[in-house]
Amino acid sequence: MQTPTDPNRRCSVEDVSAIQRNRFETLREGFLPNDLNDKRGAHGRPEVNAHEDGDKYKYAPGNDNVVDAHYYQVKKDLPSSMSSIMWLSSAPSRNTPYSSFYGTVTDTCKALKPKDGQYNKNSFYWVAWHIDQMVAQNWDIFGSSIKEKWQAPEKEEIAEQAARDAKYTGETDADAKAASKEVTKDSLERTEKLFKQMRAVEKEMTRTNKEKGGTDKSIQKLANAIKKQDEAAAKTESAANGVTATVSNSAEKTTQTTGNQIGLYATNSVSISAVFGFYYFQKKRKK
Repeated sequence: MQTPTDPNRRCSVEDVSAIQRNRFETLREGFLPNDLNDKRGAHGRPEVNAHEDGDKYKYAPGNDNVVDAHYYQVKKDLPSSMSSIMWLSSAPSRNTPYSSFYGTVTDTCKALKPKDGQYNKNSFYWVAWHIDQMVAQNWDIFGSSIKEKWQAPEKEEIAEQAARDAKYTGETDADAKAASKEVTKDSLERTEKLFKQMRAVEKEMTRTNKEKGGTDKSIQKLANAIKKQDEAAAKTESAANGVTATVSNSAEKTTQTTGNQIGLYATNSVSISAVFGFYYFQKKRKK
């Protein structure tokens, strides 16, 4: 994209996907993604020091912080409710395929619905995340092979999306609303098919990684981190409950003490009044 062969060429779906995945492979400067730097900070993340590392490491668009990368392709000849097509790559974009969605879909496949905080083999996001983590931890084994693996199904998806666009071009919003059920059914089938492909790739990568002595500690690391987080939260909650209980007990003791004091004052007052009353009536009788 630095020096296009045709300056008048329009930016395509493939171009945008490539930009969101880019790890400086297309640049002449020789930059490297900073997540490849072996120097790690206190939190285990790469830390780049310009004085030590020079101008070598940069923050690449295709990095491990990307979540649910997506972009919109706008088609002016489609009904307004369908004119903005979302291309979505769940989890980090660098090793996850893109798929398209019209705005009129009313449901998504089961694999896109889990909200788990840790790995779930039935989750589109977590399978995509695990695939990406295996690549990131084993560049020497996988390199760009997984990203390249998705090129064929993506080209197929782009061609099929163009055919769908042609089918709905020129229709009204009322037509689009009537076609919503059909559009949703097609979207569900395509996404479920893609998820099956992803599960197959995950299994194949796990096997290859094991055979070649690679590393795959991401799921366990995540589980350990969540366990520590839960333990810390439990301690905080226990401490908070302890403070509350202490304050409550203190208040209870204060109330009890105040009550006792009031009772004592009342008793003493009654006793004093009784004594004065006794002497008063004694004097009256003598008179």
